[in-house]
Amino acid sequence: GRPAPRELAPIVVSNHVSYIDPIYFFYELFPTIVSSDSHDAIPFVGTIIRAMQVIYVDRFSPASRKSAVNEIKRKAAGNSFPRVLLFPEGTTTNGRFLISFQHGAFIPGYPVQPVVVRYPHVHFDQSWGNISLIALMFKMFTQFHNFMEVEYLPIVYPPEIKQENALHFAENTSYAMAHALNVLPTSYSYADSMIASRAEEAGKANCSSYMVEMAWVKEVYGVSTAEAMELLEHFLAMNPDSDGRVKAQDFWAIFGLDCSPLCKKVLTLSSLQMPSSLISLQQN
Repeated sequence: GRPAPRELAPIVVSNHVSYIDPIYFFYELFPTIVSSDSHDAIPFVGTIIRAMQVIYVDRFSPASRKSAVNEIKRKAAGNSFPRVLLFPEGTTTNGRFLISFQHGAFIPGYPVQPVVVRYPHVHFDQSWGNISLIALMFKMFTQFHNFMEVEYLPIVYPPEIKQENALHFAENTSYAMAHALNVLPTSYSYADSMIASRAEEAGKANCSSYMVEMAWVKEVYGVSTAEAMELLEHFLAMNPDSDGRVKAQDFWAIFGLDCSPLCKKVLTLSSLQMPSSLISLQQN
């Protein structure tokens, strides 16, 4: 595919794998980019996004997110502005799955053109994950070749029925991108990466075991990211084992309870993949 005319799709969304992504889009589309304000201080990356007339957003401020959505809507409405580019996952991944989309690109209700990027490799995975920017750049520069594939997908239009809100619009776009990438969309979100990072800071080895699919947790139980981080601190205080699980008696002791038959029954009902004597953060 090719980039759609700006008047047909004023908003472009892409999966986010590497620091190369915004550089490519800067060259190809020269869009306005939406980015976390924390990225401004990152060497090289901050320079690139500032040149793209960045719309900054504070992930943890509802007022900032609302202001960013209004600015996206304003710039998408006028053909005198460049396209607006967003990475709706909110963070980089390894490209082998899609995490839950944030809704900033979809709330304004304008048509969106999805784009998927891939980095085929043999020796070195070019995704910007658990590696510093300097180390990533050094390893890329010391390879003979680095490959990047970019695929422009058909425009996705907002639902005609107003009751089908930004959530459905985001899901439709996510499914189209997942199909093109031949991966599965997941309920993991940026909040899961925050949880894993905090577990790593606490010296835990298997940090991925602390991830709980926060998009699903928020939708089903109404647990916010801040509340999940607070629960994580309590959970870490229980001294989890190398698999990110705690003993039932340690869990109930935090609440001043004995591991009674009733407590064991509750754990049995919630334990789908592990014995009721052990508790994961997700069960917590």
